[in-house]
Amino acid sequence: DVRQSFHLCVYQDGRVLIVAGVESPERWGFSLKVGTLIGMTDTASGQVLMAFQEELERKRMLKLHVPVDGELPVDAKQLAADLARIKERGHARMPSRQVKGVKNLAYPVFGRNGHAIASLTTPFIERIDKAPVPAMSEVGERMKAAAQTLTELMGLNVYWEPGVGVGVN
Repeated sequence: DVRQSFHLCVYQDGRVLIVAGVESPERWGFSLKVGTLIGMTDTASGQVLMAFQEELERKRMLKLHVPVDGELPVDAKQLAADLARIKERGHARMPSRQVKGVKNLAYPVFGRNGHAIASLTTPFIERIDKAPVPAMSEVGERMKAAAQTLTELMGLNVYWEPGVGVGVN
């Protein structure tokens, strides 16, 4: 319905692994291949996975971090500020640091412990023609609902509410 590609990724030993993906139904699109390892600190997916962890776990993740080819270095203070903003907002929204013109939007999927176990992400491609496609804000609302459904399927009947934390549906 939203005419974008999506991928689901998880943290794995200092990196982020794409475990599932859905191509855009459009004639063209941008997507990541299942099985691809992506950066943890310079992607919306990785930042969402880190933002919704306890501080000790986040530090452990960063200590184990293994940069992927081409991964840009990220300033520690800037990363901390970005993660705090993501946690406050409930999702990540940022220009891609790998591909010009792509805007990444990522939402956490929570496990039973209330921490992010996956990230649902779209490399959002903005149309500039007159095609009737949803705006990024509508795509975000749909993604939040999908992430909430995945969270519920994982056995947690709550979802992140910005400014509140994990709240009851």
